[in-house]
Amino acid sequence: MSIAIAIALALIIGWACLRFLPAGAEGRMPLPYLIAFIHFLWIPSALCGVLAAAQGYWHLAVLAVVLAVIIAAFDLPYYRHTLRMLRRNAQPEDSAQHDLQQSSQHTSDAAQRTPYEFSVMTLNCRYGRADARMIVEAVRSRAIAVLSLQEMSENLLNYLAAAGLNQLLPHHQIGTMRDTDNGGFNGIWTNLPVTAAIADTVDIPAAAVPSLVVAVPQQCAADSRTILCASAHPKSPMRGCAQWSRGIIGLAGVNSNTRAASTIVMGDLNANLHHPSFRALLRSGLRDATLSQGTGRIPTFPIWLPWPRLELDHIVFSNGLEARAVESFAIPGSDHLALAATLSVTR
Repeated sequence: MSIAIAIALALIIGWACLRFLPAGAEGRMPLPYLIAFIHFLWIPSALCGVLAAAQGYWHLAVLAVVLAVIIAAFDLPYYRHTLRMLRRNAQPEDSAQHDLQQSSQHTSDAAQRTPYEFSVMTLNCRYGRADARMIVEAVRSRAIAVLSLQEMSENLLNYLAAAGLNQLLPHHQIGTMRDTDNGGFNGIWTNLPVTAAIADTVDIPAAAVPSLVVAVPQQCAADSRTILCASAHPKSPMRGCAQWSRGIIGLAGVNSNTRAASTIVMGDLNANLHHPSFRALLRSGLRDATLSQGTGRIPTFPIWLPWPRLELDHIVFSNGLEARAVESFAIPGSDHLALAATLSVTR
């Protein structure tokens, strides 16, 4: 029994170490799928620990518990704000009072220079099957200013127009349609002033990445700030692992090639924080809205399973923006949850 537990732990260690591969090296089957589920490896590790303890193999039990803790710690970046609040609550009263005074002063200063805020939303439409009326209702009820859709069909485009999307968000750009589109084409809509529209923002081996450059008021400045907003959907690994990885890494070009002051990329990016290719995208100068909020993971796929569910849909943005109120919600007809956030222009 001890040998079986030791082998199981060795396999778990090897599996978890896949997240440390160089970006792009995970572009081989079945690595993308194995890496996607690293978050859940603390469960078999903990079970091995219980089994080892029951058999009296205490050295293996300790190893299993340590391994489970390390794997769980991979997700700590998702909880940085929660951890910060816990530390603040644990401070002595005098220190907490000092922090409260500083926070009040900061709040007072912030009130005098309230940043411009706008809401964004992204959804994978599942081959164009998402309910157009519910998409439009979500835009209306949540006061969405920028909408990003993936896996669209021409029929869905017509249904959205009939449901009144173009009245709520009058400016839009559709990605160049190709026979090689993965599940459908991408599109982006906004009601903000538009200074430029691009059908194919960056060359990646996937559906074209359309974008709109919008102008928003800038904090402590008389002029406006330009923000490039793009809708992206790299291929899933089953459509080609190497193309999947190149597509994710290649999205860095949306940010590096633009003259806009800031960048927002939204969509089903088919990756989570454990994938080296996604972390390479973040290192290029983009921040993930869920990570930035720091109050926990927001998994979005698949919609029919509350657990285990993966974080595949993302809102990432460059400097000069902050995110809050990041949340997911269901749209009938899609196999992904929609993801929405409120972004503020900070400088």
